[in-house]
Amino acid sequence: MCLKKIKNLYQGLRPLNIRIRALKKQSLRVNTIFYSTRYKCFGQCLAVADFMAYMIWANPSCLSGWYHCAELEEDPRLFK
Repeated sequence: MCLKKIKNLYQGLRPLNIRIRALKKQSLRVNTIFYSTRYKCFGQCLAVADFMAYMIWANPSCLSGWYHCAELEEDPRLFK
């Protein structure tokens, strides 16, 4: 994507004042919904081991398994 398109997308999101960022290991919680930056879909965390989370995904084509916390995002809009 060219820089101009990225800038326009970012400016389109700015008024929402929403920050979506990669998780830290302290933020991992069991039975919580997270978004995968790799698969671009939501999933549920079933277990946590240090910085890894065992995830199942809403999309059946995505593989369930252990994922690093940096690949997961928590969307604050889900918890309002």
